[in-house]
Amino acid sequence: PPPPAPRRATQKNPPRRFQVRQIPMLVLLDDQGKTVHRDITPAVTHIVEDSDGDSFADQFPWHEKRHTNIKQMLGETFLKGDMSEVAINELEGKYIGLLFSATWHWQCRRFSQMLEYMYEKLKGEGKEFEIIDMDYSGPDMPWLALPQKACDVKQKLGEAFRVENAPPMLVIIDPEGSVVTTEGVEIVSKDMEGECFPWTPKPLYDLSTLEPEILGEMNDT
Repeated sequence: PPPPAPRRATQKNPPRRFQVRQIPMLVLLDDQGKTVHRDITPAVTHIVEDSDGDSFADQFPWHEKRHTNIKQMLGETFLKGDMSEVAINELEGKYIGLLFSATWHWQCRRFSQMLEYMYEKLKGEGKEFEIIDMDYSGPDMPWLALPQKACDVKQKLGEAFRVENAPPMLVIIDPEGSVVTTEGVEIVSKDMEGECFPWTPKPLYDLSTLEPEILGEMNDT
């Protein structure tokens, strides 16, 4: 008799599905298997360590607040390297890369070099693309940055994308302010020529939820 047909793999890749950037990490799902919260670890830690934790536990099941328009969180103006200002309305129609980096970190410096190459290439080709750095890095900065006074904006964006201990990170948003991908670092490393710009995935799910879904993993064929 012919050998049995191989079983089709049904298990997804949890680390990529949930963008596991640090451990421990506890993802909360509802009874339908949908993500309620991408990382409930801080909540659990709070309950265990805080004597008033019961009041927080009453908020179960800790539904995560989602931001559907990141553009509205960015503020009104940004800085060029020469400290001149650019209004947000000048970015209409553009895809935007939000860069979370640290100039003192060698991995961030290396990534910035790759990103600058791709950025200059896309700009030279007339592509509608801009980068907003969370920190102004000096007069040689090739892209835009948040004003130094916009600490609250940087903090809210950092919390939304869980980047506090994981630089560098590049989030791509579309002209409407919805998230295209949180995997910009990986994209740049594999597509330095920008041939796949604007890196929009297949419409398999709602990207505005900030879920770090990986292309194709929801297409169970």
